[in-house]
Amino acid sequence: MREDRSPLIYEGIAKRTADLIRSGMLRSGDRLPSLRQVSRQNHVSLATAIQAYRWLEERDLIFARPGSGFFVTYGEHGTAMQGEAGAVMLSADSRPYDTASELWLPPRPASGLLPEHRLSRLIGAMVRRHPSMINYETGPAGDHDLRSQIARRATSLGLDCHPEDIVVTSGGLEAITLALRAVSERGDAIAVESPCSAATLSVLRSLGLVPMEVDATREHGIHLGRLDEMLTTRDIRACLFATNCSDPLSYVMSDASKRDLMRILARHGVPLIENDILGDLAYGERPSPAAAFAVQDNTQVCSSFTYTLGAGLRLGWLAPGKYLARVLELKAASSVSPPPLIQCAVADYLQGSGFERHLRALRRALELRTEVLAQAVSAYFPPATRLYPPAGGSSMWIELPPSSDACSLWERSPGNGIDWVPGCRFTTSRTLCDFMRIPATEVRGHAMDARITALGTQVKRMSF
Repeated sequence: MREDRSPLIYEGIAKRTADLIRSGMLRSGDRLPSLRQVSRQNHVSLATAIQAYRWLEERDLIFARPGSGFFVTYGEHGTAMQGEAGAVMLSADSRPYDTASELWLPPRPASGLLPEHRLSRLIGAMVRRHPSMINYETGPAGDHDLRSQIARRATSLGLDCHPEDIVVTSGGLEAITLALRAVSERGDAIAVESPCSAATLSVLRSLGLVPMEVDATREHGIHLGRLDEMLTTRDIRACLFATNCSDPLSYVMSDASKRDLMRILARHGVPLIENDILGDLAYGERPSPAAAFAVQDNTQVCSSFTYTLGAGLRLGWLAPGKYLARVLELKAASSVSPPPLIQCAVADYLQGSGFERHLRALRRALELRTEVLAQAVSAYFPPATRLYPPAGGSSMWIELPPSSDACSLWERSPGNGIDWVPGCRFTTSRTLCDFMRIPATEVRGHAMDARITALGTQVKRMSF
């Protein structure tokens, strides 16, 4: 056994950091060193650095913010947040920090599949035509033309939406964060599907909210009977669900199930925050959000252009319904809208038919790449490996043979050139270690086959 993997060493690192927090030398909101920095500064392995930060997270001393790193928890320190779901597992990548922001989120389509050149031309033309736009401000709700285009598309999906009902955000995670803050307080319980997006779990943790997991399956989505039972027996403040292309299972719930979901929530008086960030990536016809079947005005829909136009735009949106005033208040106090120039260029792009053509081509390309990935995994992984074909997006959920432990494999040798994530990162219960999410972002070739072969070989070694 390597010396730096000793529990005494990681506990020593963690306790020194805890002492700095409790003494006030590290204050609420302060950013902590990255995992790579902890490893280098203490001359330990990356796995030991991960264990140290996990120790601190379990005691509610630090939290991970997707894409930003680790921070000291706000408020009183040292008391772990309790809930039936237990403490959230380490919500950051066990790779070096400079790749951490990429791994938590659902895999993004390859850049060649996105309309980068078209958007670049639109932005350049807009600057030339309207140089004064550099000084243009939109207010907290965002550019009106962009909100009009978003509302038009939302209406086509069955949502009762007008431009004034939309708030433009800096990406989809900010939309989810604002929606949660509008309806909850620290310590509240939030129902989520299980497995659940690692980024979503991290957002909940950063807000001091307790995730309560409801089982979901690839075939049917959220188990509505168990949800109904939970809402009857537990004090649930809100539900945060993805009903279209959930990460990592990538199911799409049927319209009938979405109607039943909304009836259950209406009967219990529990609001729905719908994560529809990946909805546009559903293979085939674009499914409607569950909020389209709402029987009460108690829903908020969150979405983003990150996976359809590009992450660099930092552009998302929120339809907060009756919580609009509260969301605008929170938005004005916490952040500004994305660059107006970007908003105007995207609004211009959405006006024509080019966006819908792009989405159709993107969906076909992603579906083909997931089929290619399935072929490679079937060829190079153990025969007992089970694949869960996605209904959309650019990743696949894979169940390994029972004797496999993807979580241990990831800590020993993360990557193999593939941004795969073990199943334990998608739950608060430290289970799902025989699952992994693999990105389907490549066309098949020698390089892809070599990486899948290497990963499959390691899985096979665990299976015997």
